[in-house]
Amino acid sequence: MPMFGLGLTVRHYADLGADRAVVGETLDAAGWDAVRVETAGAYSLPPTREALEAKAAEFPDISK
Repeated sequence: MPMFGLGLTVRHYADLGADRAVVGETLDAAGWDAVRVETAGAYSLPPTREALEAKAAEFPDISK
């Protein structure tokens, strides 16, 4: 329930740099999927499970 009957919308912005061309004009679900699998930037996923596990191991606070 909005406080005092007033709604608030907070827009989120992501600077994708050169990867913006992969995403297109709007950042929808398909755009995020493209960024994850078609780029090597900050939002990308490694191509294999082993690479993902190796990347996660670089961050001891999140790896097990």
